[in-house]
Amino acid sequence: MRQATFSIHKVIQNGYTFYSIYTPAYLSPTGKKHYQYFGTKAEAERKRAELIASTRTESKITDLSNVQIRDAQRALERLAEHGLELTLDRAIELALPVLRSSGRKITVDQLFQDFATAKQNDWSDVSKRAFNTSA
Repeated sequence: MRQATFSIHKVIQNGYTFYSIYTPAYLSPTGKKHYQYFGTKAEAERKRAELIASTRTESKITDLSNVQIRDAQRALERLAEHGLELTLDRAIELALPVLRSSGRKITVDQLFQDFATAKQNDWSDVSKRAFNTSA
């Protein structure tokens, strides 16, 4: 995995002096390269140390890129928004059969038989009689 150096650059513009740190796209929270600006070199150096420490820690924990980590975090947030306490692995286990069956080729007769078999144990006796007489 690449290691960023987060170099600090002195910038003088319109008579003002400030310092910038370049963050490459693969380490940026937005997935796009960007610069962070600081009024003093000490502030920039503190932020640089934080950035270096966080990227080195992440690379030891996982092989995922920052973009993949943010994507997984958003997926977990979306599950929580809907009140689902699932891991990503469990959510995929639940979603795969639905995704696979949507492309399945089946006759209407086979679909009806599968539906009747699946619902047979779920209905009350009254519902089963009504279903059988209407079929």
